[in-house]
Parts: sequence; structure tokens; C-alpha cells
Amino acid sequence: LTANRPTINSATTPFVAATFSPLGINRVDTNVHWTLLDNTSAVVNLQNQYQTFTGQDAAGVAFATDGLLNPNVMARYSFSGPGSFLAGSYRNYSAKFEQRWGKLVVEGAFISTFNKSRANGWAVPGNSINLRADPNQFLPLNAGASVANPSVGRLYIENTWRPEDTAFRNEVFRLTAAYEFDFGKFGRHRLAGLAETGKVDQLRHVFQEILVNQNNVPIVNATTPENAQNQVFRRHYATEGAFDTYYMSDPRIAFPSFTVGSNTYHSRYVALNANNNSEDLKLTDTFMLATQNYFWRDRIVTTLGYRQDRVKFKSGINARLAATDPAVINGSGLVNEFASVPGQFDRTTLTPHTFTAGVVVHATKRLSGFYNQSDNVGAPAFTARILPPIAPPASISPPPTTGKSKDYGLMFDLFGDDRYFLRVTHFNSTYLDSTPVLPGTNPFQPAQGLGLGLDALVAAGRITAAQAAPYRVNPGAFSVDVASNGYEAEAIANPTRNLTLRAAFSYSARDRENFVKERDPFVPALYAFLKTVNDTGVAPLTLNGLTRSPKDTITGEIDNFFDVTGGNQLQAFGSRPYKFNVNGRYRFTEGALKGLAAGGAVRWAAANYMQQDQRTTVLGVANPNLGKKLYGHTQEAWDFFTTYRTKLRFFGDRSVSFQLNVRNAFNQSRVLPAKYTGDFTALRRVYLNEPRNFRFTTEIEF
Repeated sequence: LTANRPTINSATTPFVAATFSPLGINRVDTNVHWTLLDNTSAVVNLQNQYQTFTGQDAAGVAFATDGLLNPNVMARYSFSGPGSFLAGSYRNYSAKFEQRWGKLVVEGAFISTFNKSRANGWAVPGNSINLRADPNQFLPLNAGASVANPSVGRLYIENTWRPEDTAFRNEVFRLTAAYEFDFGKFGRHRLAGLAETGKVDQLRHVFQEILVNQNNVPIVNATTPENAQNQVFRRHYATEGAFDTYYMSDPRIAFPSFTVGSNTYHSRYVALNANNNSEDLKLTDTFMLATQNYFWRDRIVTTLGYRQDRVKFKSGINARLAATDPAVINGSGLVNEFASVPGQFDRTTLTPHTFTAGVVVHATKRLSGFYNQSDNVGAPAFTARILPPIAPPASISPPPTTGKSKDYGLMFDLFGDDRYFLRVTHFNSTYLDSTPVLPGTNPFQPAQGLGLGLDALVAAGRITAAQAAPYRVNPGAFSVDVASNGYEAEAIANPTRNLTLRAAFSYSARDRENFVKERDPFVPALYAFLKTVNDTGVAPLTLNGLTRSPKDTITGEIDNFFDVTGGNQLQAFGSRPYKFNVNGRYRFTEGALKGLAAGGAVRWAAANYMQQDQRTTVLGVANPNLGKKLYGHTQEAWDFFTTYRTKLRFFGDRSVSFQLNVRNAFNQSRVLPAKYTGDFTALRRVYLNEPRNFRFTTEIEF
């Protein structure tokens, strides 16, 4: 409680790690740290002031043993606060035609989707919401004087706000044609073709709040406006136990200007960095041919398909604005702020393809077997950026993904009356070079281990800026290979022509391997270069609770990333090996309820895999649970749906359908455990599943 927490006067009590760490206290920052206290609207500089730490004696880094509040309590409150928002507009259009000429069927379609959104959220360091306490008896004002801290000992949440603008447009033109041939004893054959052209245009701009003077010059670092020493932090003090006050701050509160010397400072937003200021275009031309072939009086059915895409990526180039740029002159931009260069793009062209083949053999009237396989080379993630072989550039697009899949099994008509069926399937697949790993921070970023280490070596004169340049990288995504296999059994029953029942059970196992294959050749080249550098006598760096030389900071952070994040990624977090669902639907075909259909479904999944206890010791003794795998909770949800189809006279007797879907009708499995803290005493991560929701749709046929 506030009355029992230690408090400190930073002016008379200098920081000594050995004294403060046992108290759970460290410094907010050793550099300037401009903070708006939204409870009082005061602006303070918290350089060398104190805070309770939530991470290995390192400000802003989540500690391995930091747990969540009671997850069921947490799910009822927004820690983003009243000023967080997401506003968007959506427009979807489609048109299609179909024409038949005998056995030839031609279809055409146009689909247009446009989404635009504006959001304001706050940066979450280490993917954790850090609840701290304020031990400072006094706080320094922006001009240097100190005042008594009215919130000493109170809990608070603090960070920076990052508004984000996004726009997404997808336009597709598609033409398909199909023709059926009948060659008598040589079988029936259906040939289909598709030609499609698509355009995806995506814009994303993320901003950071900073301080500038009356001339729009940043308060500390003018060459990099987004630099942390220019940033504005916002802090909100909570009322202990009143969880509706546990939020970071309210960005709607105006930042009060203040004057230091001849400069008057106010806040404004600038581009966060180059990676989060993107304008990207993807153009895709697709061609596909497929055949379906019936032999031996339709007892053998084969399928073949081939698809080829020609994909052109155009990734917008960003550069810092010059003083002569029109955006700087009219005040909409700052000198050295990142902005897109009009008309300039990095271009990449790929030709991914997919081949599929399958066969169904009706061995008897009641027993059939099937086999399907596919191989594909796919386009990589649109906006992912991975480690380059060497810089520049600071990051590159990932290579095409490759995948293989196959499934085979048996189908049974249980009673030979086309009403009760059982299907048993075995499946496996591999997906290589995917880039699903998107950590908030990683050691290759400019403000992390690699960037800080290179900065220190350049500042000490041990290497030149030109020597550091090939290693100035900034990836945002990392690759991993995924493989899965399993079994599925499905039963379908049609006891009457109005009633359909379906049940399915599946087991699947998922493996992940080859985390960050793109580390070679960049990391070996970096380490070989560092071996030629002497950093003896260079001031050490303190990062993530460790004080090390610049070289050891670089290699230690990268090795730890590969060990810890890599070890985590190679575990099948979140996988639920067993799943079961059952659904039923009844359709009324006569009487007053004619046209009405109603049904429901139950979805169930086994407990999710959380993590493995890899601690060798606990409290100084051998860990009896070493190697134990831990699982969460089962997941269950009930769904209901109803459809009514009729003809309305005032629509010219056109068919109209109304449908109401209710998902998770009983609001089950809303909060499920995902991961424990490092000491396994509390939850560190939870899954927030969809709440009960209703969806009503109407369709009119013209």
C-alpha cells in the first residue's frame, strides 16, 4: 500500500544499484524523459528520477516473473483508457455475370474492397502493461526547479501514444470458363480455366508524440525527431483497487506549452520510423487450369490443377525531409522527419505457382478411397521485412514461401442408402519460410543491442561510421518453418430430407523449426567483424539489466534472442491437439413455417499447450518438474442460426432471405490462460476470445 512503500529524495540520495535493486527501485531514465502527469497537467523531466522496476533492473522491460492481474478482472476493463479509439470506414462492392452456351459456362466478376481507419493506442514495451509505483518525494519541473510530489507512493501506468492511419484497397477482375466433354467409354472430362488480375494498395503511417519549439525544432535531437529524448510520455496515477482507473493516460488532454529560455515548447506528432511509414502496392496476374475426369462409369474420378501468379511488389521508399521540402515549409512536416518519397519504390517480381492432384476411387457402392496432394510456391507476406545479407538496405522482403500438403482416407456409405456417411482422413503439411514472428522489439533495431553497441563503438572512435554502416539493420519480422500432421473423422447423417446432422473429430500435431534462417550470412559476418574491433576501455552499456562492453552487448543480446525467442518459437504455443464439433440443421418445407431453417453447433477444443518448465533448479534445489509440459483450459462455444427464405410481393416476387447467427451464445471461454511467468506463479499472457455476438444479414436476388 502507498503508506508502506519506500520513498526517496533523488536530490540527496544518488542512485546506487546495490542499494536500490533489493528495494525494487531503479531510475526512470538516464537521459531526458519528458512526462505529462495527466492527473495534474504538470510537465516534468524524469531524468535520473526513480521508479519501481518491472524488469531485471531495466526500465520499461517486462520482468520474467511479472504476472497479470486476475485475468477475469482484467478482461472487464480497458487499460488503454478513455482516449484510445479505433474509427474506420468500409466499402465493399461486387458485380458478376454468368452466361451459358450449351456445355460452355462463362462467369465474370469484379470485386472492390476499401478499408480506412484511424486508431490511437499506446506503445506496450515487452508486450506487457507495466504497473509501477512512484517513490519520488520531489519532481523536477521542466525549467529545473523541483516541487513536492503529490502522488508519491501511488501506482501509475506510463508510456507514449502512437496514432496510426491505415488505408487498404483491393480490386479484382476475374474471368472463368468451363466446358464438359463426353468421350463415351473414354470418360467424361470437365475443363476449367481462370484469368484474374488484382491490385492491392496499402498505406500505413504510425506517429510519435514529441516536443518542438516555436520553430518546429525538436527539443533535444533535431537530426532524428523520433529520438527517445524528444518523445512525450504520458502518465496516469491510479486509485488503488479501482480498476477503472488503471489506464495509461488520456491523449485527449492538451499538452501545456512551457518556456525554457527563449524557446516555447509544445507537442506534435511525427513519423515513428521508416518501417512504420509505408506505401506499398501489389499487382497480381493469375492464370489457372483445372480438369476433373470421370472414368469407368464414374467409379474413378481424378482432378488436376495448375495455377501460376505473376506478383509485382512496389514498396515505397522513405527518406528524411530536407529543409526545402514543401511539407517542412508549410509546417506539416519537420526537418529530418521520415516521409514517403513520391513515385519512388523498391520493386520485386515473383512467379509463385501451385500444382494439385487428386483421385477418388469408388471401390464399391458403399466404400470409396481418396488421395490429394499439392505443392506450391507462394508470395511472401506483403509488408514483412527481414534481415538482409548486408546493409544497406536495412531490411528486405522475405523470399517466397513454399508448401507441400497431402491427405488420404476412406469414405463409407454406412447403410448404402445415401443417408449416413463416415469419412476418415490422414493429413500432413509443411510450410517453409513463413514470417509470422513479429516481436515488438528485437536486438537488431537501432535502439536495441546492435544499434546501441555500434553507436558506442563509433562514438569512442573504435570504428568509423562507414565501417558500421553495413550492419545498420532494422528487421521487423523473422522466419520459421511449420509442419503439421493429424487425423480427422467426420460423420454425416440425413435421417430425413429435412434434417442434417454432422459431427467431426480431429487430432493434429504441429512442429516449428529453423527459426531465423536468414541469420546467415548477416550474423556470421557481423561476429567476424566484431572480432577485429578492440572495445577495451570503452564505457560499458546497461541494457535489459546487464552492464556489458559494447561488443558483448551486441553478441549477448543477439544470442539471447536466438536462445529465448527461438526456443519459444520452436514450441507449439497455443496448439490444441484435439478438436470436436457437432452441428445440426432442420429445414421446414411445408406449412406455416415453410422457408424457415434453424440449427445450432457446439465447438470444443482440448486444453492449449502453454509452455515447458525448463528451469534446472528452483530455490537452489533441483527442479522436480524439469521438462514438464503445461496446458491451459479446454475451449467450448455454442452457436445458433436461423434462416428464412421467401418471396416478397413489393420486391416483384424476388427471392429474399433473412439470416440471424449467434456465436458463442453462452459467452463461454472468454478468458483462457496462454503462458505463465518465468517462476510459474502467475499468468503472464491470456487469450481473450470472442464474446457473444449477433449477426443479421439480408440478401435480395435481382
